[in-house]
Amino acid sequence: MSYISHYRRWHPDDDADREKMIEFYTGLFWNTLHDHPRGPALDAGCGTGLMLEYLTRTGFTPVAGFDAEPEMVRTCRERGYHVMHGQDGQAVRELGNEFQVISCLDVIEHLDSATAAALCGTFHAALAPGGVFICTVPNANSVVGERMRYIDPTHRTSFTECTLDYLLREAGFSDITIAPAEWPLKIVYKSWARFVSTLRLKVVRSWRRMELLAELGEEGRNIPLSLNLMAVARK
Repeated sequence: MSYISHYRRWHPDDDADREKMIEFYTGLFWNTLHDHPRGPALDAGCGTGLMLEYLTRTGFTPVAGFDAEPEMVRTCRERGYHVMHGQDGQAVRELGNEFQVISCLDVIEHLDSATAAALCGTFHAALAPGGVFICTVPNANSVVGERMRYIDPTHRTSFTECTLDYLLREAGFSDITIAPAEWPLKIVYKSWARFVSTLRLKVVRSWRRMELLAELGEEGRNIPLSLNLMAVARK
C-alpha cells in the first residue's frame, strides 16, 4: 500500500490546503527565517512539496528535497522542484552542502534512533556556517500524545523537549531552541474559528498542566503541551 494514501488524509494537495500550509509556515518560521541570509535550502522528507513551495516563495534558492515515497517525488518533480528519491544521509550528500536552511518536518519520528541520529549528524555537516536546521516532531507531552504516536503506522517514536534536545546535541548542534509548533497568535486572531478553538485548547491544557505540576513540581510548569514540537538549531 502506498504511503501517499495515508498522507492524503491530512494533505489532499489541493490549492486550499497548500495555501493554508503556506500561511502556517509563514507564521511558524517568521522569527527564524525572515532575517536569515538567503541561499540554498533543503527539505528532508519533502512530501508533495509544501515546504519547498514556502522556501521558494520566501526567497531561498536553489531549493532541493528528497523523500522515500516515489509518488511524492514524482509530484514534486512535476512542479519543477529538484527532488531525489531517498531517505538517508546519502541523499543529503548528493544534493550538496553549505545549505543556509535544512528543514525536516514530521520526519524523524518515522526513523529508528540510530538512523535518526546519523541523519541529524549529516544535516549538521551539510549546513553552511551559521545555517539553520528546523524540525518538527510529535510531542509526547501533549494531552493526545499517545494518539499522535500511533496515528501513523510508520511512526517509530515521539519526543519530549528533552529527548529532542539530546538528539540534536549528539548530532553536533549547540544553539538549540525548542518550542510548540502551532498556529501563532497573530494568525489565530484573524480567524474567529481558530480563536475559539485556541480558547478550548487552553481550558483542556490547563488540566494537563495541573497534572504535570502535581507529578513533577516546578518542572511541570514550562513543559510544552502542543501536538508537535519545533526545534531550531544553528551551526
